[in-house]
Amino acid sequence: MSVTACGKEQVVELTNVYFAPDVVDNLISYGQLDKRGFELRQQAGRRVVAAKDGGRVAFDVEMRRNVLVVRAAVGPRHELPSDVIMAALSQELTEPVEVSGDVQKGTLLEFHKRLAHLNYDSVERLAKEPSSGIYLTDHKRVNCLTCAEGKQTKNRRSKKDTGAHSPIDRVGGVICSDLKGPMTPKDRLGNRYMINFVDFKSNYCRVFLARTKDAAAKLFEHFLVYFEKEFDCKIHVLRTDSGGEYENVDLFCKRTGVARQRCEARNQSSNGKAERMHRTIMNMARCMIFACGLPLSTLRTF
Repeated sequence: MSVTACGKEQVVELTNVYFAPDVVDNLISYGQLDKRGFELRQQAGRRVVAAKDGGRVAFDVEMRRNVLVVRAAVGPRHELPSDVIMAALSQELTEPVEVSGDVQKGTLLEFHKRLAHLNYDSVERLAKEPSSGIYLTDHKRVNCLTCAEGKQTKNRRSKKDTGAHSPIDRVGGVICSDLKGPMTPKDRLGNRYMINFVDFKSNYCRVFLARTKDAAAKLFEHFLVYFEKEFDCKIHVLRTDSGGEYENVDLFCKRTGVARQRCEARNQSSNGKAERMHRTIMNMARCMIFACGLPLSTLRTF
C-alpha cells in the first residue's frame, strides 16, 4: 500500500493480514506491529511508526478523535487515499482532542442517569470509545440516591448461632429440623417430602422420606428414641421453622420435656443448618443417581 513516511511517499507491504477491498476503513493491529519490531514515536515533529532498532520509518500516523489513522492507498482500484484505522494506544501522545458537533456532551452523572443508572466505571469506559459519541465534561462521582434505593440488597445472613438461649455446646442440646417438598418425581414408594433432623453440636443428620407433610411429628418421635439410645443423651430443644407441619409435635414435646423453638417468620438464619443440609444431601443423591444412570424416582431411604 502507498503511504507517506516523514512526508515522502513510499510503498510498504503488510503480510499475514485480511484485507477487505470494498471496505473503506480497515484495521491494523498495533500489537502485531509491536511483535514485528515496530513502535509509535515522535520524529521530526511527526507521529510515525518506525523500527525499534532505529531503522526506517514505515508510515506517518495521524490522530483523529483519539484514534490513530494511517492515510494509505491500496491497489489500483483506489483513486483517493483510504483511511486505515489503527488501534488506539493507551498512552496519549497528543494534545486534547477537539469534540465535533455530533458528539453528546455531559457530566458523568448525567450520562449515568441516561444509561439507566449504569455504573460509573462502565460509563467512563464507554466514553473512551471513539464510536460512542459521548464526551464527558467532568468525572465527578456523585452519590446517586436513586441507585441506593433501587439497587439495595439484604445483608448477608450470619451462619453463626451464639447459643445464648440454647445448649448448642452439647450433643443433643439442639436438634434442627426442616421439611423439603413436594418433590417431583415421586420415589417408588410414593414419597414426595424429605424431612431431616440435625444435631447442632455433632452435625449428625438423619433423613426421612414421607408421603405427606404431617408425618414430621411421628418421625420426630422415632428419631428421639433412636438418638437418645444411640448417643446416651437427652434431647433438650427442637428447633424448626413456623410451618404447620410441626404443629402436631408440640404435644409430644410437652410429654417428653423437649423445649420448642420456632424461627422468626421470613428470617430462617437461626435454622439455616437444617436448610443447608437439604442442599448437601440432594447434591450427593443427584450425583450418585446420575453416575449410575438411574432415574430420579429411585431416590429413597432405607
